[in-house]
Amino acid sequence: MCESLDSGHEWVETLSKLRDAGWMVAVHNDYRLNGQSKTFWLFTHSSGRWIKGEATTDAEALAICWKQYQEPKEFIFKAYNESIIELREKQNIIDSLTKICQNYEANACDYPRHAMAEVQNALNRKKDK
Repeated sequence: MCESLDSGHEWVETLSKLRDAGWMVAVHNDYRLNGQSKTFWLFTHSSGRWIKGEATTDAEALAICWKQYQEPKEFIFKAYNESIIELREKQNIIDSLTKICQNYEANACDYPRHAMAEVQNALNRKKDK
């Protein structure tokens, strides 16, 4: 599994292309899991991005990394959109709780019951979307 870098394997070319594109090897690890050989590659870039591949051979793991490098927009935009949606949902819940606190501040004995109902309503609205 652990071929030398000068062995002329196709994965060496993939590794060279990634390095030429500014990717640096952060971690490369060969290991055994349940008696099966595995390899793991993690690359970082000065832009702050990272890509990783894990498979039974270096060629397979690096092919996974190469695919992630070639299709960065899909990975980045999906993660970005999921993060924005999650942040908006959390902000909506925070806004709801803030409003509850302002509305029920004067009536402390009713606050817990009303607050829990409002939180449950916010979570139900999230679930329905």
